[in-house]
Amino acid sequence: MSVPDKRIGLVLGKEGNVKKNIEKTLGVALTVLEGTVKITGEDSLAVMKASEVVRAIGFGFPKEEAFDLFRDESQMMVFDLSEAVPESQLRRVCGRIIGEKGKTKKLLEKKLELHILVTGDRVAGIGDPLRLQVLREVLEKLVRGATHASAYKHLDRKLAAVENL
Repeated sequence: MSVPDKRIGLVLGKEGNVKKNIEKTLGVALTVLEGTVKITGEDSLAVMKASEVVRAIGFGFPKEEAFDLFRDESQMMVFDLSEAVPESQLRRVCGRIIGEKGKTKKLLEKKLELHILVTGDRVAGIGDPLRLQVLREVLEKLVRGATHASAYKHLDRKLAAVENL
């Protein structure tokens, strides 16, 4: 898999500690060559998890947040804003998702118990799949122009349903 050149050092870590941690935790081998990370191992699930961790670090998540993907109940979701928003509106929509002084993003992270990252034309989340689905729905509402109050009400309703499962 390819990793942006500016993020490859973060996949390796200081003295290779991030790479070693991924390899040791999941029982895989990582080979890093010129912006490409090759992951090998006998357990296909471990290889898939390692790929997600590397993908998350490459996307921009700090290693501590990416390492949450080691857990079976954790996944990464990427919401591509460019599929739903004209390029001329991306900055405005990202601003709505982040909120004033990061308020909206922080609220979503806290209530949904997710790690959320907004970069350019994409929003990514790491955490429980059901909570990621709620995040997707709230993002869709914000992208379509719903008020923050409406999006928060939807969030609370859906979150209550998830917590009652």
